[in-house]
Amino acid sequence: MQDRTQRVRRTYGGWIALALGLAASPVLLAKPAAAQDSSCVSHAVEAERKFNIPSGLLVAIALVESGQDGAPTPFAMSVEGRPVYARNANDAARHLRDKRGQLRQNVYVGCMQISLGTHRGEFQPVERIVDPRENVNYAGRLLLRLHGEQGSWKTAVARYNGGSTRQAQNYVCKIWQHLNELDPKSAKLLESARCGESEPASIAPSTRRTFRNAQQVASLD
Repeated sequence: MQDRTQRVRRTYGGWIALALGLAASPVLLAKPAAAQDSSCVSHAVEAERKFNIPSGLLVAIALVESGQDGAPTPFAMSVEGRPVYARNANDAARHLRDKRGQLRQNVYVGCMQISLGTHRGEFQPVERIVDPRENVNYAGRLLLRLHGEQGSWKTAVARYNGGSTRQAQNYVCKIWQHLNELDPKSAKLLESARCGESEPASIAPSTRRTFRNAQQVASLD
């Protein structure tokens, strides 16, 4: 990341590479339970309502950032280039530090793959970064700030990725793919001719149900 408004992960393929390494990596921990898997979606919908973010946008970002089998995962991490699936928040928190107790720099955390090295000062104590609600809410605040600075959700999403121009364009298209499956009206905000040949997004039925149910619950508040 070049500044505090950008993400450190330089390409949207960073998480894809993480997912591809899951089966073979010896450092993987147990995959979170289904109830935990749904927490990213529920918290994302809650944050969308709270920060007046277009419906489904945070969910789509979570799917791209930490998605596995069509569902975002709350304790997925990349620790110095190694893929890790923590069992729970306590397990995830221990990966934030090295054996000497020093915070690691090259770590991406949770539903939204927040960079520890860049954003650790926003979490007090720093271990709060692994809490799914805190993780998603911070991403929501960051995206809202980027929207205020850039004037459009498309550019805000590109800045959230923080990569080169081409990487950012590819990232926006990836988010658009997922958002178009969740909320076509919101997806129009990211629409681009460059995304026309994108493949359909794969979203698990359970993720779609959780999204719809969370929206219904949020509408009652």
